[in-house]
Amino acid sequence: QLIDCDKRNKGCRGGVMNKAYEYLMNSGMMSAEDYPYEENDEETQCRYQEDKAVMKVKSWGFAGTQDEEEIKALLIEKGPLSGAVNAFPLMFYAGGIFDPWFDFLCPSTINHAITIVGYGTEGETQYWIIKNSWGESWGENGYFRLALGRGLCGINTFVLGVEGEVIEH
Repeated sequence: QLIDCDKRNKGCRGGVMNKAYEYLMNSGMMSAEDYPYEENDEETQCRYQEDKAVMKVKSWGFAGTQDEEEIKALLIEKGPLSGAVNAFPLMFYAGGIFDPWFDFLCPSTINHAITIVGYGTEGETQYWIIKNSWGESWGENGYFRLALGRGLCGINTFVLGVEGEVIEH
């Protein structure tokens, strides 16, 4: 639905979460059952039906910080957060905690949207648990773990929280 109907973003050619959230504040989101994803490189007609919307974004906002400890607290308070990372090194990710010896191996220039869903610790290393959009065959069943605390890959530069509401029909 966002690819077909949110004309402020660029469909399969990219976009940003804040514009998508604005669309969802105004229009609402249909269920995947009522608006299934159809892989198609061509522009398709928007099939949104207001009476079938099941969720609407109530509010959203930027995290207001790049401090990863504060982002962890926001994650606990609000639930999953939208974010962005530099995806180039992730093309080679196969599993484990991505923790390059040199930070320049994953620069902070962001170019890919992700969802921050949690964090953890393995040995001495704290890490983010991040859901990616490249399918379950990528990474750790569609997720990856990124070392926490150094702003690797720009993880702390574009973080948004959102509150939604269920639409009762």
